[in-house]
Order: sequence, then structure tokens, then C-alpha cells
Amino acid sequence: MAGDASSRWVCFNAAMNASVEDAVRNLTGRYCAAVVDFDRDIFGACWMPDAQWHAKGNVIEGRDRIVRVFEKLRGQYTLCVQELLSGVIEPLSATEASATWQIRELQFPNEGPGVQLLGIYTDTCVYDGERWRFARRAFRELYRGPLDTSGNLSAT
Repeated sequence: MAGDASSRWVCFNAAMNASVEDAVRNLTGRYCAAVVDFDRDIFGACWMPDAQWHAKGNVIEGRDRIVRVFEKLRGQYTLCVQELLSGVIEPLSATEASATWQIRELQFPNEGPGVQLLGIYTDTCVYDGERWRFARRAFRELYRGPLDTSGNLSAT
């Protein structure tokens, strides 16, 4: 009987981990969609009310302030597409996970040439009883530089 209980625990643990991983992956996908669509509501819904966003030596605290900074930053671009290159999700419990994502962002400024950004996001994600949200996101920039944008921009 002990083997049966152990097998059930392993199956439950695997199912819980897969569910957490799917939820965190979907949260990150919603974030990327909000960036490309410049959707403040979806972007804001990705964050806990007391979340922290760490980038370029700055710490932005609180969902409302994070959304205001997003509006200011994203407003500088006609189009901004964030791509997830790869990621690792570590479920810590049924309601908390950490994740690390390698990203590429293609930025089409309102004026001037396009830019490519490469970096790493390190996240703490939590389930608040309603949905998964970021409690903390820390971005480390690896590269920012030229991007050949001589093609036609058709998604605006």
C-alpha cells in the first residue's frame, strides 16, 4: 500500500507542476500580448497590486505605477514585439513559481531606426486566488542595438 500512496503523490506532484507551468507560461504570454497591443488593462492585470519591476537599476513598485511607466515607455514605439526565446519555470508550490526567460524585443520607435533588445527576465509569480500574476520581474539587458528594419512594417 505504501507504494500506491507514493505513486499517487508522484502523479499529483507532476500534475500540479504541469498546471503551474502552464499557468505561468500563459501569464508571460499575456504580458507579451499586452506589450505588442499596447493594452494597459491586460498589462496591469499581469501584476500583483504590490508588485515590483526591476529594470536598468530602477525599481518600480506597485501595479499602478508599473502601468504608468509602461505607458510612458511603450508610447515611444509604433510597434514593440517581445519574443520568448526560451524559459525555465520552477513551481515552488501550488500558488508560487519562479521563472527565467530569455527574450528578444523588436522595437520600432515613433521616429528613427528600429532597435533589437536581448535580455533575461527573472520572475516571481503567484496565484492570488483569481489568476496568476507577477509579484516581481527583474530584467537584465544583454544587448541593445541596430536592427535592420528596411522591410515593410504592416502590423500597426
